[in-house]
Amino acid sequence: MVMVPEYSPDEVTRLQRKVAVYRRLKKEYREKEKELELLKEEFNNARREMEQLGLYPRVFEEKGKLSGICRCAVDISEYVRWGRQAERALWDQINFMQTLIDTIPSPIFYKDINGVYQGCNNAFCSLVGINREDIIGKTVHYLFPRELSAIYSEKDLLLLEKPGFQMYESRVKNAGGTYRDVIFYKATYIDTEGKAAGIVGVAIDITERKGMEEDLRLSEERFKKAFNASPAGIFIHRAMDRRIIDVNDSFILSSGYSREELIGRSIDDVDLWVNPEDNGRVYEYILKGGSVHNLEVRYYGKNGEIRTGLFSAEIIVIDGEECVLSLFFDTTENDRLKSELARLNRLSLVGEMAAGIGHEIRNPMTTVRGFLQMLGGKEGFVNYREYFDVMISELDRANSIITEFLGMAGNKQANLKSRNINDIIGKITPLILADANNLEMSLKIATGNIPDILLDEKELRQLIFNLVRNGFEAMSPGGELTVATFMDNGEVVLSVKDQGKGIPPETLDRIGTPFYTTKESGTGLGLATCHSIASRHRAKIEVVSSPGETIFYVRFKSAGETAATDDFRAG
Repeated sequence: MVMVPEYSPDEVTRLQRKVAVYRRLKKEYREKEKELELLKEEFNNARREMEQLGLYPRVFEEKGKLSGICRCAVDISEYVRWGRQAERALWDQINFMQTLIDTIPSPIFYKDINGVYQGCNNAFCSLVGINREDIIGKTVHYLFPRELSAIYSEKDLLLLEKPGFQMYESRVKNAGGTYRDVIFYKATYIDTEGKAAGIVGVAIDITERKGMEEDLRLSEERFKKAFNASPAGIFIHRAMDRRIIDVNDSFILSSGYSREELIGRSIDDVDLWVNPEDNGRVYEYILKGGSVHNLEVRYYGKNGEIRTGLFSAEIIVIDGEECVLSLFFDTTENDRLKSELARLNRLSLVGEMAAGIGHEIRNPMTTVRGFLQMLGGKEGFVNYREYFDVMISELDRANSIITEFLGMAGNKQANLKSRNINDIIGKITPLILADANNLEMSLKIATGNIPDILLDEKELRQLIFNLVRNGFEAMSPGGELTVATFMDNGEVVLSVKDQGKGIPPETLDRIGTPFYTTKESGTGLGLATCHSIASRHRAKIEVVSSPGETIFYVRFKSAGETAATDDFRAG
């Protein structure tokens, strides 16, 4: 059962009339709306646009019928046409700009003030490995790992706080997990009110460049290590002004100069060449052929010592500038070793000769000397006794030469025992002092704290006597001879220094050669014997001479070094 409100008959009658009028008006209104739509269609067909400002229905009662509807319309066709043209132009501009940035090979992107990506080019998509549709509308926190997005976000905030330009180096991890090294160039863009509206950025991929830089760094590091580790002395100078730009450790060691004394100086200002014409000759070869190899040269060290070596040079280019890479392979020590080996070979040959014929010569000489002594004592030869004495003296001299010969015998075994050189010097000092007094010279003994080493006492006595005798013979009355011992670089050193006139440089290398002497009465065997004794003790003799002074150094290995050498040879 439906409940309805209670109305009076009059109210029901009036209500029914209103409903009927409403229904009629609604029907007429719809008919007028259709007329309005037709009118609008006529406007549109006329290529016109109108904007409906409002609907104000007015019912004009003519016999109780709706006579019309009043509406107001404004012709906006020109505005609509302009708007559509502007919209098309805007889309054309957007498409052009997208095509333009897609053509640029460098990755480009732009964001709004909230850090949300608004667009990017194809290169940026390739860099990060993500499609454009998946980038736009996202932030760095959604697209990149936390450690990288934190950097990007912090840099963006700094740029927005101080609008302008920003550049920094960082990395990008693409969707495939590969990292790329990049440099970001960013700037803010502004809106119509002049406020920062967002950020536009360009990423320059420097992965290959950094790889090449790293390869170059490693190459330079390898070159530097090889440069400084080379046993040959190397220096580099510019070809134009010949100024030295680098030297290696071996050249510093062999030349005696410091790096600071060489860098920046012209090679012509460094007094290297013993023969100045070698300088011009060498660089003439370089200019003609671009390089020289293994030229035998002599050059000065800083202390004036003449050194020998093999010189090579090559033109190279450093930072676009021609330079000359010069290499000295110092052969000074090698040449000395060769000379020493040749001298030892000569000594060995002489020793072998002495061992072979010494006894055979000595026996008849002893017989001759005995008969000369016997005949010299007879009455009939009294008047010739002086001649007999001369002959006996010469036989004794020949016998002493043979003794020295035998002292150089290479197969002679030294009786090595642990002894101290200072003790041996102490035993023979009275004999040396007596000779000094007879020659009106002074003797100075300066023994240091040295360890015991393996020595043949008899042979060491002979070595010291020979060196001392040479020193006395080199000096004039009043001179002083110094015998000293000390430690140097782990070696036990015996030195004998005289105050003679010195040994000429041109004869210094020949000292110790059998039968070579600078003395009128010398045999040339004293120093040769010293070298043989030193060789049997695995020692070496060095000579340093200058006007007014000559020093002989005998360098012995310590007992520990000698034992280590023996173990090495035995193994």
